[in-house]
Amino acid sequence: MAARDASRLSGHAVVQTHADTEAGASDARALAAAGAAILLCGSDPVALGVLAAELAERGTRVAVVVGDHEPETVVEMVAELFARLDD
Repeated sequence: MAARDASRLSGHAVVQTHADTEAGASDARALAAAGAAILLCGSDPVALGVLAAELAERGTRVAVVVGDHEPETVVEMVAELFARLDD
């Protein structure tokens, strides 16, 4: 990834659902590589914790939510944790 691409999401916050799956974790890694702060959502606390630790070690601002939550609740969490949510 070019340096310009690596920071294209810098300053942005995103929600990654199903982050405890292979596909979701892959997407989260790509978002982190692009500079995004990420709220990881899923149902497996161990998988989410491992991924969160991996991303944090690389310098990503990351938080975890385990379980099902209403979209409005997730938006509130992102706003509280990262002070923003980007479309």
